[in-house]
Parts: sequence; C-alpha cells; structure tokens
Amino acid sequence: MCCEFRRIYCITGRVKSLRGQYHPGWNFRTVRTRDKLSLGTKELILVEWTMLHWSEKVFCYPTGDDILFSNEDSVRDCPSKYPFNDLCDQTELVAEYLLYRAYILAPFTKATQ
Repeated sequence: MCCEFRRIYCITGRVKSLRGQYHPGWNFRTVRTRDKLSLGTKELILVEWTMLHWSEKVFCYPTGDDILFSNEDSVRDCPSKYPFNDLCDQTELVAEYLLYRAYILAPFTKATQ
C-alpha cells in the first residue's frame, strides 16, 4: 500500500464521488459550515461553498491568521513541468489563468454573488 490516510474531511456531497474515484475504504469524515478542526496550536473553521467550478467546496479559515484558504480561485489548470507558479513562464501562466477564469468560473458569477 503506497499511502495510508487517517481521515479525509469533505462535505457530504463529495463522499460518494471520492469513494468511486479513489478508494472506497478510505476514512471519510463529513463536515459542515462552522465545524472546527483542531491542528494543535491552530484551529480551522470550515465553510461550505457551492457553485464555484465544482458543485461542492470547503473553505478553511485558520483562527488568528486572517487568511481564507478557498482552494478554488488560485487554482492552476494549465499543464506545466514545473510544480510551482513562480517557476513557470509568467506571461503564459497569466494567459492560461485568464482563459480559466473566462471559460470555467465566469459562467457561475451570478450563482456566487
């Protein structure tokens, strides 16, 4: 076995899809808006967010940091041999990001306002 996960946290609507796509035996824990996960010295507050590219998302807000991790808006959907954006050709990266915004996210603008 290459990987062993203790828990995978996701909202109810994603469990069936993840089990079907990856591994039915993984330990899924469903979460809802305002649920909190302790990371020792930090605590994550979870927020369900729907209709951004995929139908279900969970944003994370680590208490005390004033940062919202959205897992959506900063996604990179263009293939590259480089693992990080700062290593890619920035002109190409911006052009691909604008296409992603125009074709993938823009159609959902009214649903997310």
